[in-house]
Amino acid sequence: MALEERPREKMLTQGEKSLSNAELLAIILRTGTKKQSVLELANYIINKDRQGIRWLKDITIQELCEIDGIGLSKAAQIKASLELGIRIASAKPTKYKITNPWDIYKYYMDSLRYLNKEVFKTILLNTKNEIICDIEVSIGTLNMSVVHPREVFREAIKRSSNKIILMHNHPSGSILS
Repeated sequence: MALEERPREKMLTQGEKSLSNAELLAIILRTGTKKQSVLELANYIINKDRQGIRWLKDITIQELCEIDGIGLSKAAQIKASLELGIRIASAKPTKYKITNPWDIYKYYMDSLRYLNKEVFKTILLNTKNEIICDIEVSIGTLNMSVVHPREVFREAIKRSSNKIILMHNHPSGSILS
């Protein structure tokens, strides 16, 4: 492979946005195997489940290690990179004001989007409608979450919340019931 076509060199000269998903993963992996270049290995990993990179969000270190050419070190690098991306995507500003339901959707969608179970949260607001915190009240199943009012109001009272918002996700990704 020509020097300027190598993923790392391409990123340095053309920027990270110019890289394909496989090229980005190849940079994380650093090396291939005797049988596959690092780019071939990255393409294999991404296309293994025919879902593209989406399937990587649920893969375990053990499943990664089952792929020829991926040991514990590379599996840990992949998982750490994915987790860092998830944390960046769900990082929130320190003071976030809620003025309408769309604000809640924008603030929480990235952190709830790919969960496999229904999660029920209580969002606590101060007098300026800024989020004090959110409390994970219940983790349910694929299609339900059991909640008792005692758990909903306990933290709101303890933290002198002015308002509360009740929210839950749908693992299907739908914002409608």
